[in-house]
Amino acid sequence: MILIVGGMGFIGMNTALRLVEVGEKIVVGQHNAHRIPGPLEDEVGRQVFTARMDVANAYEVFDVVRRHQV
Repeated sequence: MILIVGGMGFIGMNTALRLVEVGEKIVVGQHNAHRIPGPLEDEVGRQVFTARMDVANAYEVFDVVRRHQV
């Protein structure tokens, strides 16, 4: 499982797409909005997972890492 922080931006989204194409499972970290990335909708729950977290809060980051076994 790979955690992508900022997965809604241009670089994060393209990185996520490429990782999914090669068969990796990913967690897309989101700060405020909880939305599904359009190009990744078909893989949500199988290869793509989303997690709301603030990277400035270490407890939230550690919780996401623990829950998704990053």
